[in-house]
Amino acid sequence: MPKNIRIALIVLAIFIVSMNIVFAPANILSWDVFGYYLYLPLTFIYHDLGLGNEQVIEHIITEYNNTATFYQGLKMEDGTWVMKYSMGMSFLYAPFFFLGWIFAEITNQPIDGFSAPFQYAIFIGGIIYSLVGLWFTAKVLNHFFTPVITMVSLFLVIFATNYLVHVTMYGQNAMSQNYLLTGYALVLWLTIKWHERHQLKTMVLLGLISGLMVLSRPTEIVVFLIPVLWGVTSIDELKTKAQLLLSYKLHVLLFIGIVAVLGSFQFMYWKIFTGSFLFNSYGANAGEGLDLLRPHTWNFLFSFRKGWFIYTPVMLIASLGFYFMYKQNKSIFFALFSYFVFNLYLVSSWSNWWYAQSFSQRAMVSSYPIMAIVLGYFLLGLFQQKKMIRVFGIFLLISFVGLNIFQTYQVNNGILHGDRITRAYYFAVFGKTNITEQD
Repeated sequence: MPKNIRIALIVLAIFIVSMNIVFAPANILSWDVFGYYLYLPLTFIYHDLGLGNEQVIEHIITEYNNTATFYQGLKMEDGTWVMKYSMGMSFLYAPFFFLGWIFAEITNQPIDGFSAPFQYAIFIGGIIYSLVGLWFTAKVLNHFFTPVITMVSLFLVIFATNYLVHVTMYGQNAMSQNYLLTGYALVLWLTIKWHERHQLKTMVLLGLISGLMVLSRPTEIVVFLIPVLWGVTSIDELKTKAQLLLSYKLHVLLFIGIVAVLGSFQFMYWKIFTGSFLFNSYGANAGEGLDLLRPHTWNFLFSFRKGWFIYTPVMLIASLGFYFMYKQNKSIFFALFSYFVFNLYLVSSWSNWWYAQSFSQRAMVSSYPIMAIVLGYFLLGLFQQKKMIRVFGIFLLISFVGLNIFQTYQVNNGILHGDRITRAYYFAVFGKTNITEQD
């Protein structure tokens, strides 16, 4: 990458690390992360993946205050417990879990999976994943755009969206969105590289990362659209792409095999502890699940409770970038636009479409490497317009950066609630640094 991009990445990396430290959580292994992570200590420390001894979990929660209730598990009729979340995140945490174990041994800290060395290790791991995601997003952008467009697109993703809240604050770096963001950056880069050189090792890595993403959150199955539709511009091109994949049968079979092997861990876990290969682990959460026939897309995008386009308006105008992408680079348009549409459909079909305590729509954070490319094409299109339109567009983008930074401040200070906001309240506190009972 050009030197100026590398310098910009170093500055951004320092900023991201600093934000993580300033807003470090008291216990990163709490709430949803607690559920993602439990597979590791229950398997390797307590040797009780089914949690037959409930005193283990009771002691952990009492000692570390990880959660108010054990909503992360579902108790079966035979007394065993099944984890609510699939196990992919535990695979991604694993290197840092074992690193934490080593440091716990060295420093004579409790080997319980939750003492300070384990917490610090997962915290540092989240930062490392964030920086890897930043690096590969920049590499992908630099593949398509000039250094200026690359840097501006990166800047907008970081400072004009809910990225900062959900990657650098309150221990959110350990949430699935941060890890999946890095996954998408890597999938994009590996897809580019495979279509350039058709190397087997690239396809193996692509299968490994894609499989781990789906194992982490099953709705990420839409990730397969990116490599499959890459380079496809028409029905005829789809046939050509099928022929290309058939000519690399070993690559495709290895990809499918890796994904299948990774998926088998989850199916076997459900089979052992529930008696079925398929299981609704959200069964204990009444009303929570996919409403595929009744998606909440309008609310997801435009509700003042949590609308993505309301709280992250830069993505509303950035979506125009798909038009410019279609005009200038059809070879990636259908892959990325198909991903965007199906991903939006799935994440907005979740019954809890506001995704609890969060800022804007945290479910979209993982897609930001794709949206960074869309932003890049929007910027290309903007710079081709008449001067007045260019000036207005730049003014809007700067305004969105300012709005996002200010609303991030409001979120941090409890002015914007993380779960419930109405239209009336939004406008009552718009631009305010404190709130009154009247508000």
